[in-house]
Amino acid sequence: MAGKDTLEEEVLALRRDKLASEKKYSQLQEKVSKLSQELNEERELNRCLSDNQKSWKDRVTGLESRLEDVVKQKDSEIQDLREQVRDLMFYLETQKKIEDSPDGAKQEIQEGQLIITQSSQQKATPSRRKKKQ
Repeated sequence: MAGKDTLEEEVLALRRDKLASEKKYSQLQEKVSKLSQELNEERELNRCLSDNQKSWKDRVTGLESRLEDVVKQKDSEIQDLREQVRDLMFYLETQKKIEDSPDGAKQEIQEGQLIITQSSQQKATPSRRKKKQ
């Protein structure tokens, strides 16, 4: 009977081990399922963030290009306005000089004519080369 009691104790111990193993297996299975779900969520979040980052990069690139165009246009307008101011200052200074000039010179300037002639073109003289001997 001692062998039977030992076998029964062994069977009970094996059943307890089996139940403990099944419980542990069930817990691990739940943990694997939970981690798998979290992994899928992380992958989806990563995909969304990557798409969002690409969208923002495209937007920034477009805005940088637009800014460059606006700066070029602004610089062009500033240059045009500077030229206009220079021309206006020349006109005002000339008017002031005419007003400050004696009456005879003023009348001569008002009645004068401006003749523009073509400048004579210089002929290019061919260069003489010495022959090597």
